[in-house]
Amino acid sequence: MNPSEINKRIAIACGWTVIKESCSDRIGRFLAGYSPTDKENWVQIPNYHGDLNAMHEAESMLSDVISIKSYCHHLTSQAHPEYATEHLVRCSAADKAEAFLRTIGQWEDDK
Repeated sequence: MNPSEINKRIAIACGWTVIKESCSDRIGRFLAGYSPTDKENWVQIPNYHGDLNAMHEAESMLSDVISIKSYCHHLTSQAHPEYATEHLVRCSAADKAEAFLRTIGQWEDDK
């Protein structure tokens, strides 16, 4: 999956609506939509794939124990078993984004 598709799927899971590609002279192409807290202003969605702070917000959507355990399992399975615990601490936003989407059943492997 490319970063744009990853960001879009996580945004939808976090409650963003009407997500479409936009363009600005200043920042180029980007995805925008209505945030879960503001359904009147069209704004750029977070860069979940590249921003640990954005992924921290997305992680808060995983509120039940089963989802949290599944998320941790997906994060640790990306690393060599010997370094699984260390990977939890040092993983990138991209690693977290993939684990998040796998947890909610929205990840698609490249074909």
